[in-house]
Amino acid sequence: MKRTTNNFKYLLFTSILVGLFTCLHSAHAQTPWKAKALELLQKKEFKALHNWCKQHITYDNTFRDSLEETLSILDSAKNYSLALEIINKGIQSFHYKDLWVDQYVFEQKALLTKQANNTLQSVLDFINGDDMLTTQLANRFQFYNNDAGAILVYERATSILRNNYVYFGPLSKLYARNNRIPEALETLFNGGIYLPNQAEEIKASLLDIIQDDEIKLRQCQKGILKKLNEQPNNAFLNDLLIWIYTLKNDWDQALLLEEALDTRLQENGQRIFKFIDLALKNNALQPANDALNYLSSNANRADAHLVLLKRLSIDQSRLKASLGNDTAIRHSINNLYSQLQKDTLRFFEEGTAIDYVSYLTQYEHQYKTALQLVNKCLERYANDRALEGTSKLWKGDLLLLLNKPWEASLLYSQVEKTFREDALGEEARYKNAKLAYYTGEFEWAEGQLSVLKTATSELIANDALKLSMLLIENKTNDSVNWEMLAYAKADFLLFQNKPKEALQLIDSSCKQNPSHPLQDDFLFLKASVLRSINDFEGALSALEKIKKEYSKDVLADDALNELATIYLYLKNDAKAKECYEELLEKYPGSTFVNNARLFLNKK
Repeated sequence: MKRTTNNFKYLLFTSILVGLFTCLHSAHAQTPWKAKALELLQKKEFKALHNWCKQHITYDNTFRDSLEETLSILDSAKNYSLALEIINKGIQSFHYKDLWVDQYVFEQKALLTKQANNTLQSVLDFINGDDMLTTQLANRFQFYNNDAGAILVYERATSILRNNYVYFGPLSKLYARNNRIPEALETLFNGGIYLPNQAEEIKASLLDIIQDDEIKLRQCQKGILKKLNEQPNNAFLNDLLIWIYTLKNDWDQALLLEEALDTRLQENGQRIFKFIDLALKNNALQPANDALNYLSSNANRADAHLVLLKRLSIDQSRLKASLGNDTAIRHSINNLYSQLQKDTLRFFEEGTAIDYVSYLTQYEHQYKTALQLVNKCLERYANDRALEGTSKLWKGDLLLLLNKPWEASLLYSQVEKTFREDALGEEARYKNAKLAYYTGEFEWAEGQLSVLKTATSELIANDALKLSMLLIENKTNDSVNWEMLAYAKADFLLFQNKPKEALQLIDSSCKQNPSHPLQDDFLFLKASVLRSINDFEGALSALEKIKKEYSKDVLADDALNELATIYLYLKNDAKAKECYEELLEKYPGSTFVNNARLFLNKK
């Protein structure tokens, strides 16, 4: 589908308009005083500019408003003496303590080193532990891009308060920005030790510091180990070290530490459960399985029901990696669900029943069995608004799979109305729009999708944008858009797990009109159908054709991601690596970039 060029022209035109508006707005916003000052500055009429600035500054309640633009003009003119005169008069008139920062900055510019040092000391002497004053002074230094001054302010406040974690957030960022990595790490560690509830914020800050730098990663690990020597039982530091091991892809070492802590702190496997979740999130299936084996061997110290749930999560991840084709894993999953159903109360209350509906639908294609279970869910969840809404959406999907589109649409509409302001309502609206697309009501679907482009759920917003683009860019002047109708019907047949009929329709449509702009979309859809019936050679062939012949179109990065996924399943890591490297090189803005980096970082 030839979308890239048109999209680029649209974005270019929009950016020009925005730029023009910004310029016009800036010109309109410029005061007559400033326009005259800039004119005098350009003409180098410095004496006139001096007088003009002196007249402009007002020592009343508008002083703050006129100060910054006056100082900016005087700075450009290098008229530091008048700037300091204005600042000093401001200090005498209003006693604004942050103006001493301005005085220090302009004394430095004027090369008045001794006065500047004295003023800086006066600024630091003002600090008394008052948070508002500390923040005000630090912000004023940063206004002048003077990180060193801001650091001194925070350090002074920390010393007065005798509290080495109170300003750990801004101080660690300042240290890191000035390449003072050991101090940045130390500050963050102190923050986490005393404020463990901010562990995730601290990890995010550490990631900003470390990035992809192996040396900084080692510095971080060394710093944590040093702290642990002083506080070996500190939970935050131990968790941080485990997290560092996972960043280094050393899951075995991370698990050893987790097991030791679980035994020493007698946590009944709680941290091991969290470790399994983290490992699965990073597609580290073997470490997750090893952690589960540890739990199983210590069954007396772990909730047996939770152990079953984690086994289920691991098997589901393994099944996904096998593209749904491993019958042994599917057999294991069915057994696990059977065991979990014995505890009826938890099976429904924890939402496991809904998960089973999803599994029966997606992998077993047992739609009638899934429908029976979802009806039981609706009975059970009559007093649970969210689970009832989710159950209705699943029932709608199952009715659609069983060729009952109007009943499905009614359920979607009920959920959309009930959850109008929630993500569940957005999902319901998207499903209704998708149903309209399947049935050829393209204009109505397009209207619904245009609203969903700004959905709170990023996944729904992206899906809505893709489908909307498909419809918008394949409009025709004909009363009946035959190619689009054929594509939507083939897509619906794939949704209904009817691969044979879908392939016949795709091949027929492509032969009838080989020059239609939907050719790459049909190819991508064909690859999806072929993959669903384990014809991987055929799927690879279709995707390779997209990569070669439609490299500048919107589905090119999708094709590379799909190619890599299939090659990984076929255990051809070398080819998968090539695909992911090409994706990063050619499509750095793709939504699949994280997939590529996750794989390549493990190599």
